Amino acid sequence: FGPPTGIIFTPNYEGVHQNKDFRVAFKVNSEGFRSSAEFLTGSQDQKIVAVLGDSFTAGLGVEEKDTFVKLSESALADKGIKQVQNYGMPGTGIAYYLQTYEAFVKKHKPEIVIIAVLYNDIPDFNYFQKSAYGFLNKADAFFQKHSSLYKFIYLQAERSKLEAWQSFPKDGYLWESPLSVETQRIYDGFFGKFSQLTNEIKQDGAVPVM
Repeated sequence: FGPPTGIIFTPNYEGVHQNKDFRVAFKVNSEGFRSSAEFLTGSQDQKIVAVLGDSFTAGLGVEEKDTFVKLSESALADKGIKQVQNYGMPGTGIAYYLQTYEAFVKKHKPEIVIIAVLYNDIPDFNYFQKSAYGFLNKADAFFQKHSSLYKFIYLQAERSKLEAWQSFPKDGYLWESPLSVETQRIYDGFFGKFSQLTNEIKQDGAVPVM
């Protein structure tokens, strides 16, 4: 639980992440993000790239050297990029990326900030609002396990999210008319936070890349 953003990995953790499909070494730096090295601060002679994203960015199922973040670092080394920093966090969306940028990324003065957005980030736009997330997460897990009423309400909420997705235009383009009220809310919420994030990045003198 990281108060500025709601969730981070356990700082300085070193161990193994595994399930039935993979087993990989996992190292976390002192700031709570997947990295075997501490994050540097950018300068004229030490250019930094930061990557915001979810589990795809964190690369939960692969070794750190095989994440697209580390592969990008290797590819950009001869372009004057000293470090590509991995701020990926599983289960998060654009609200988390914005808060992570403000709380962690900007102090490292990156030259470029990559916003790794996937399709699931659009309905997840409002996840990880600033709150006592650690407590709420534990309470949610407890009540799902012990309360039939809570579980019923939870399932109805999940069903509503699925119904929102099903109301998307059939060819998959979110901006195609007509939009349902719920789809419009998702669209406005996501792009509102996305615009805020890219504007803050530009105001800090960096280049946002999606």
